[in-house]
Amino acid sequence: MKVSRLIKRRTFLFEDKLLHDIISKLSAKQKEILYLLYIEGIPEIEIAHKLAITKQAVNKTKNQTLKKIRKNYQQGES
Repeated sequence: MKVSRLIKRRTFLFEDKLLHDIISKLSAKQKEILYLLYIEGIPEIEIAHKLAITKQAVNKTKNQTLKKIRKNYQQGES
């Protein structure tokens, strides 16, 4: 199942509007990786198999996405 089909079935609710705005601007792939890692608790290797990418690509996407979220949140921007 492609990332875009998986992510469209998910509803993300945030009490923090800034965080919601930042997350909403992430790509479908970024959202899906974070969802599978932190909400579903699926290990990186399983996500890699599911999305047909390498474990290293999952890890790199996760790290870059978290860095982007932190930076934007600290700056108070979306």
